Amino acid sequence: MSETVVGIGDICIGYENDTLIALGLGSCIGLILHDPVKKIGGLAHIMLPDSIEATFKMPERKVMIADKDHSTRKVIKNILLSNKFEVVMETEEKGQTLAHYSKLKPSVSLVSAFLPPTDGLDTIKTLMNLDNQVKAVVMSPPVEKDTILNYLTNGAQEVLLNPFTEQKVVGVVEFILYRKLLKFADRAIPAIVTLMMNRGSNQRDIVAKVVGGAHLFSTITGEEMQIGKRNLDAVERKLKQLGINVVASDVGSNIGRTARFDVGTGIVGVKTKDGEKNI
Repeated sequence: MSETVVGIGDICIGYENDTLIALGLGSCIGLILHDPVKKIGGLAHIMLPDSIEATFKMPERKVMIADKDHSTRKVIKNILLSNKFEVVMETEEKGQTLAHYSKLKPSVSLVSAFLPPTDGLDTIKTLMNLDNQVKAVVMSPPVEKDTILNYLTNGAQEVLLNPFTEQKVVGVVEFILYRKLLKFADRAIPAIVTLMMNRGSNQRDIVAKVVGGAHLFSTITGEEMQIGKRNLDAVERKLKQLGINVVASDVGSNIGRTARFDVGTGIVGVKTKDGEKNI
């Protein structure tokens, strides 16, 4: 069993036998999404309601596609172009990929798991030697959890699993590009849903549990200062828009919380100064 603490403004995907943890939930929201059919889950540690409040400079939308199969490259390229990405280069093997990366410095590199002459992970590791800030995604057929973890622990920021649908391609690339926006409810929730679907979930099977959204400073009034309530409202709006039902919650009041999500069972343990309970 593995335990992962999901930091403020981040999201994490887990499988059966994984536990995802959100510590110190005050006005923040711990949003737990669970697919009980595939036993896949996700946790988002949401800090603010709407990315309209974001101030950081948006990165360039430049993508490189490295895959020996022309038809695969064409499908992905067309999806990216129709969603206002710039495809700066298509490559077919490792040497070509390395040479063009150094010249073009794409924002995201999509690399086939089977890129000649060895494999995509070997190419990604070499890219990391050229640029320790490289953002690479492994494109792969559906694979088991252990293979995905191998990719993620050896240089890839994410996997993109076939079939390469528009939602998955755009969602995964934007997840990599805009991680700084994941502290916002309107960005984190679509991202975590897309990542779960990319790993094999069906959106209609996903249910939600919500923890947090407290108003810790009762002496502070005014709608703009009640961040916990604004966060809750934003989370509920986005979940409703996506057709995802909230099946349990522990929210509001003026207490801090810690949430522990057992992905296999879907049980969320909530700990406060007053004790512990499961939802």
